[in-house]
Amino acid sequence: MELPGNNPEQQAFNREAAGYDRYFSESAIGSNQRTLVWHWLQKHIRPSSTILELNGGTGVDAEYLQRLGHQIISTDGADQMVAIAASRGVDARVWDLHRPPPATIQHQKFDIIFSNFSGWNCLSPERLTSLASELAPLLLANGQLIIVVFGRFCIWEWLYFLFSGKWRQLFRRQESSTTAHISGRDFPLWYHSRRTLQKSLQPYFRLQRSYPVGVSLPPSYLRSLNRSTTLLQLAFRLDKFLGRMHWPASFADHSMLIFRKQEEVPPE
Repeated sequence: MELPGNNPEQQAFNREAAGYDRYFSESAIGSNQRTLVWHWLQKHIRPSSTILELNGGTGVDAEYLQRLGHQIISTDGADQMVAIAASRGVDARVWDLHRPPPATIQHQKFDIIFSNFSGWNCLSPERLTSLASELAPLLLANGQLIIVVFGRFCIWEWLYFLFSGKWRQLFRRQESSTTAHISGRDFPLWYHSRRTLQKSLQPYFRLQRSYPVGVSLPPSYLRSLNRSTTLLQLAFRLDKFLGRMHWPASFADHSMLIFRKQEEVPPE
């Protein structure tokens, strides 16, 4: 039976929903990467913030932020992901980011808009530009847009492809776009450069800070390393240290980018 979803991307993530936490959120690599995101995130969120989460998946981040006392609405384009998030006690709603915000969100205001682990890599630069104009009115004055996207050059990935003889894939992240293959579905994927993101989000948002998520920590698809507990503990600590500087984000599996809403937003 085909799971609900209006496009291959939604269908892919609906198929992935049931096993997502098992193979990523609960894995040693995935857990360390997520904990690192939370570490950086807490430096930019005030107590009792109102948060809109995009690409919220199974609600792991939303549940955590809710426990910290924040008010959060989590959205995702995949119905099955939203259902799992709701089962965690999260206010979870369906929003396909290829479309405008749903009416239930359009008139609300938030301190933070947050998107974790590469949801924005499923959006073209053109869609990011229109999305920026839709998100800016949802943020309070001086609000922040915080996104975690794939990096353009991942040291771990480059070494893995080099020594496994997969040389054609060495520079796959240097391509501006490619095709993702997930659960028997194909859909476009963009490896956005920092410059592309800044350009797409102007004049609504200005980049303020970036953090690495996975310079020393490996990508989650290197699952054999999940057993290397000591290595991952050391890698986590090193990533925290490297996050004090700006340049390591350019060599990480993911980059966490902190954007600030511009005070003057052009009229529509």
